[in-house]
Amino acid sequence: MKILIVLPHLQTGGTGRQTISLAKGLSELKNVEVSLLVLSRGGGLSGELSPEIEKKIVYSELGARWSKSALKRPVRSVLRIASIVRAAKKFDPDVIYARVRPFPAIVAGRMLGIPVVIAEMNNPSKGLETKKSTLSRFQVFTVRKTNRKLASKIVANSYRLADESKRFWKLKSKPSVIHNGLDIESIEKKSLKSIEHPWLNDNSVPLIVSVGRLVPQKGFTDLIETVAIVNLRIETRLMIIGRTNEREVENRLQKQIDNLKIADRVLLAGDKANPYPFMKAADVYASSSIYEGFSNSLLEALALGLPVVSTNHDFGADEIIEDNKSGILVPVANPKAMAEAIVKILEDQELSKRLSRNARRRAENFTIEKTASEHEKLFRELLKS
Repeated sequence: MKILIVLPHLQTGGTGRQTISLAKGLSELKNVEVSLLVLSRGGGLSGELSPEIEKKIVYSELGARWSKSALKRPVRSVLRIASIVRAAKKFDPDVIYARVRPFPAIVAGRMLGIPVVIAEMNNPSKGLETKKSTLSRFQVFTVRKTNRKLASKIVANSYRLADESKRFWKLKSKPSVIHNGLDIESIEKKSLKSIEHPWLNDNSVPLIVSVGRLVPQKGFTDLIETVAIVNLRIETRLMIIGRTNEREVENRLQKQIDNLKIADRVLLAGDKANPYPFMKAADVYASSSIYEGFSNSLLEALALGLPVVSTNHDFGADEIIEDNKSGILVPVANPKAMAEAIVKILEDQELSKRLSRNARRRAENFTIEKTASEHEKLFRELLKS
């Protein structure tokens, strides 16, 4: 079986890392051949590709040439469709798998008679909030609903997201559910890389780490307030790792930090292609998300054996974490509750060690080998139908 995976870019983030790991996992299965088509060159994850995937990666010359141009979106879409058609004709896949922005892949698949599987990876009812006008929200909603109607199969990464996707898009059947998976060995290896940073080498002050794009969805305003509360009890530092495409959001977070007078306690550390040494050094990993699809950073924190405090966000938090066993779940947008949980972990070493042990065991339920195997099974069943 030949699978063409389409990805818009290799910018840092959970989706890119997950897709690269999945491509590697699928390529290691018997009788499976994978090609990864990336529509834009560059990105912080370019160096993350394993040798076997590096050999099978195809960059779209059209997509790369025009991705940063001033061309209107419909024109860019046409160019991307042409890129996918050309790559598919050369690779001759049995299945096209588009995990992000699937419209060009769906059109290309329809043109060539190749089934297209798409991924549902985030809360569909929240995904239109950033659109500024009613017209743009309607346009995006229409395109996304059409994508799901025309896709040969939809894969959701959590059970509750599958339920919401069926309800929100009014689908005839519920999407298949395949949880995200981890390349645990690779994460552990990368976490051992030596990083020079004064906070990582200072054991006298506990360190909280959180990883995610600087967008409202991640709830970092709540997390910053949480750390201000924690510091009333215990001197603590917070490092937030993640890229931003909106300088305004980063400025707003920094202003909040300054207003709370905790600039020496909170660091917006920026983008890191390898965040794992920073995570490994943490005493607590915190996820303050308002909503998710299925949090990759939470999985990675479990794999590194970190005591985790997370909001019980929609979707997937309670499918990843067993509350008070492999982590602590707190209500969304409740800095006081999150602060109490963090203080509890920092003050109780036995609790911290127990959560750490159970986190590492829990991570074994989410291996990339399992995820790749479940995808292969779904693809083969699709081809038989």
